[in-house]
Amino acid sequence: MKKTTEPLPAQLNKALVEAGLQCRKRLWIDYHRPITAELTASRKAMSEVGKRLLELAQSVFPKGVKIAAETVAEATDATREELDKEASVLFGATFEANGVVVTADILVRHKDGAVDLYEI
Repeated sequence: MKKTTEPLPAQLNKALVEAGLQCRKRLWIDYHRPITAELTASRKAMSEVGKRLLELAQSVFPKGVKIAAETVAEATDATREELDKEASVLFGATFEANGVVVTADILVRHKDGAVDLYEI
């Protein structure tokens, strides 16, 4: 039997998590058969407010290091490098395991080794 390859579905994101909390069927549909539509003006405004809130939250940690990368692999490598350098605050720290990618808006590592992740 010949194997066929299908394109991978979208990554799990905040909108999909919200959909899953509302209805499991909606999560399945939104994940496997996403509909691309133009963002409404109110959705664009909410996105802009979210960006401003993230900037405000990041200003609380002036020594934070931003993980800037083009790909998931580059972001996970950069995150690992910064953690190896013992950075205490990272913006956009990215981790990948078993095909699941997680990007934290703010990662704070404490002196005792405990880690807090903040999603804005």
